[in-house]
Amino acid sequence: MNRQQAKELAPIVAAFGDGKTIQFRATGCGDKRWEDIPFGNWRFTVDTIEHNEYRLKPEPREVYLEIAIKNGEIIAWHHKHSIHHQNPISRFHLFREVLEDE
Repeated sequence: MNRQQAKELAPIVAAFGDGKTIQFRATGCGDKRWEDIPFGNWRFTVDTIEHNEYRLKPEPREVYLEIAIKNGEIIAWHHKHSIHHQNPISRFHLFREVLEDE
């Protein structure tokens, strides 16, 4: 491991220590899917550093949309959190991002 690799991996190792999910994918082969590392089972060696990429598993984002139909037009508002109010012409919908292998 060189210093640059250590610098790149330090936050990932710290997140692993904090209980976060770490993902890896092999470099130099056709399979580019990210896979979760089973918690407590990370065999971290110089060989794995040279042949894999690592990342912190991304968290899915959530967004609330308030959708209404007014005068035949669909109107939507974006909210970070659910808003509970009495508006008879609109409805709230929660959308959760689906994370595909990137």
